[in-house]
Amino acid sequence: MPPTLKQTDILDCIDPNFNTFVKLPRDLFPEVSSIAEAVKICQSRKRLRLIEIPGNINDLIYSIKYGPIAVLFSTDLTMVSGIEKKISENISIIPSLTRSELELGKVVNVPYKKQHVYCMFTRKHWWERSSYSALLTCLKRLLIRVLRNKQKYVFIPRLGCGVDGLDWEDVKSMIKFVFGRTKVQIIALSMRSDKKTLMTEIKPKRRPRTKKTLYTTNNELKWFTNITKK
Repeated sequence: MPPTLKQTDILDCIDPNFNTFVKLPRDLFPEVSSIAEAVKICQSRKRLRLIEIPGNINDLIYSIKYGPIAVLFSTDLTMVSGIEKKISENISIIPSLTRSELELGKVVNVPYKKQHVYCMFTRKHWWERSSYSALLTCLKRLLIRVLRNKQKYVFIPRLGCGVDGLDWEDVKSMIKFVFGRTKVQIIALSMRSDKKTLMTEIKPKRRPRTKKTLYTTNNELKWFTNITKK
């Protein structure tokens, strides 16, 4: 059994109209003390597309019992530290991959215990940092695979918000853009201490915020329209 998840006062969710992320008080939900209870929340509140709960790497690995997990990797498959190394120690990733699959922006499905591990390649070398454009490409391909496999949930860490230094608020907006109008529910596990977030603990370099949106071009909207029609 995984360790009991720490309680937090606030849950991050997408509002029912898919317009923005909202902070919902804890008392609107049952107490989340395990991965199983987080799944029950999603089952009872099907309009929610993203829910963030406290959890560590072990919780993420354990969550595969309930649904697929998605993790970022580099195409050189050099796993020095972090989530990808821990995942590879518990799940045989490398033997399942072929050279043609190791390309930037690709998503590879590795079967594991009747579930799936989605390997999202967002950087070429382990010392590089993931980019927003590579992550967006992977999220779109992840959605296609999840819909094809008829899966209801995907468990993720805070994608790219560790050593890669991406802003979790921007990543959440990208998840909303890709998954917002589908029935797929994203459960994000973050290693939080009290009210501190992972972003404040590691203090990565923050990119300057601009008013220009990185991922709402006409081509992106056409792609999203075609996907939702299928």
